[in-house]
Amino acid sequence: MHNPATQHVTRSVEFGLLVFGVFMMTNALNFAGKVRVIDLWASWCGPCRMTIPELNTLYDQYREKGLVVVGLSVDDNPADVLDFQRNVPMRYPSGMFNRGLAARIGEPSSIPTTLLIDRKGVLRKTFVGYVDVGTLEPLVRALL
Repeated sequence: MHNPATQHVTRSVEFGLLVFGVFMMTNALNFAGKVRVIDLWASWCGPCRMTIPELNTLYDQYREKGLVVVGLSVDDNPADVLDFQRNVPMRYPSGMFNRGLAARIGEPSSIPTTLLIDRKGVLRKTFVGYVDVGTLEPLVRALL
């Protein structure tokens, strides 16, 4: 049922993030020392609707242990993202994927794409397509 394409990458990932709801700028330094799950998603993406509630649960369960989940939409219009989030709320920081991030990690080949980054900022795994929490959670736990 689930067979995401994965790749191992050993380079540091830095990014800027506009956090909805608070509208503040942040960057990867704010997440230093934390395990990061970065979810690249879109409002028009059916599998993303399945991923977001699972990521809410994962974030709630492990954030006190050092996990941060960040959702980055590839939508062109921020208003579409805000409308989507009214129906599918995210309990973790979310923002817009941008050219600066694309220059550092590349454009996603498919949506959703999930990046798993360790406490040192090294990208450990990339999942292209839907990844279920049963696959992701043990990898997160191993990095915490």
